[in-house]
Amino acid sequence: MSMNDKVAVEIAGRKLELEIEGLMPMQISLIAAQVDERIKETKRLHPKEVDTFKLFIHTLVHQEAALFKLQDADSTNRKAVENTLDRIATALQKSLDAGAAAAGKGN
Repeated sequence: MSMNDKVAVEIAGRKLELEIEGLMPMQISLIAAQVDERIKETKRLHPKEVDTFKLFIHTLVHQEAALFKLQDADSTNRKAVENTLDRIATALQKSLDAGAAAAGKGN
């Protein structure tokens, strides 16, 4: 199978054919299984909700919230890494400058 073949999956009891550019069929199947599990989890959290569309909306909102949190954490981590690298670069430059100054005095 190429990366752009349609993959037959079942989500919430509904059969679908999905094609997602850049993903292999196995990856698409794995994602579909995770979505199906999230919907089942949402049904467990809202057992009285019978409107499938509302369950899907709840599931989607929870997934987007999780994605938002991950993106926010990633952004925070990137800033922390950048700050650490800046401090290391500054410390190295000071060390190089001190070494060059000491070498210049030795002449």
